[in-house]
Amino acid sequence: MEREILLRACKKGIDFQEYLKGISDRFKDRFVSRYEETEIPEEYLQRLQQLLTGKTIIAFSAEWCKDCSNNIPVLARISEKIGVPFKILGGIKSDPKGKGPYWKSPPSPPEINELNIKRIPWIAVIDDEGNIHAIIDENPKYKQTVYEELIYLMSNN
Repeated sequence: MEREILLRACKKGIDFQEYLKGISDRFKDRFVSRYEETEIPEEYLQRLQQLLTGKTIIAFSAEWCKDCSNNIPVLARISEKIGVPFKILGGIKSDPKGKGPYWKSPPSPPEINELNIKRIPWIAVIDDEGNIHAIIDENPKYKQTVYEELIYLMSNN
C-alpha cells in the first residue's frame, strides 16, 4: 500500500522550478536565495551519484516552512548536478481546527495523510517499485547537511 502511494505521489510531484512558480512572493526569496547559495563539494556529488542512481527523491513541502526552505533547494541542486529525479508535493496546510486529519486536504495532497506524515519537509529516496531506501523527516538527524545525511542513510541502508 505504501509503495503505491509513493509511486502515485511521484507521478503527481513537480520539479523545483515549477514548485517555485506556485510559491507566493512572501516566501519565494528564501527558497531562491538558498538554491543560489548552495554549493555541494564535488566529492559529495560523486558519492551521491553512485548511491542515487536509479532512485527518485520525493519531498512534501510547504512554502511557509523554514525547514523546507532550507532543505528543498539543496535537494534541487543535487538533482540538477547529478540528474537524479526530484519530485515535490507542495501546498501543505495544517488543519486549523485540529478535528480532521493532521494536514488539511485539499489543498495538501492526500498522500501526506495516507502516509501518516507529521513533520515536513518529509523526504524519501525511493526506487522504481516504490521501495523506500532513506527518509529524512524534517531535518538531518545524523549529519550536518541534507546531502551528508543522504550519503549516510544510503550507505547504511
